[in-house]
Amino acid sequence: MLAFAGSAIALTQYITQSATKMRKTLDRYLTDEIVANILETPSGLKLWQERRKVTVLVSDFRGFSAICEQLPSEEVVKILNLYLGTIYRCDQPL
Repeated sequence: MLAFAGSAIALTQYITQSATKMRKTLDRYLTDEIVANILETPSGLKLWQERRKVTVLVSDFRGFSAICEQLPSEEVVKILNLYLGTIYRCDQPL
């Protein structure tokens, strides 16, 4: 019986340490809400099992880095919003 109790304690410590390490790693890339969902909900990992069709847009603006260095960040955001808004509207039916 003592061996069983010792094993249970060791297992509990291992699970706690593993969860702590996972939380630290996931916290770098995901919101607290998503991390909690993954670690605390049995079906939390289902997030990673969903297949979806997605579209990825990769754009390269000639001279964009140089422009960003000279403009205030608010102006850079305006430029990006204008560009992304135009791209988004191109996807809508006319």
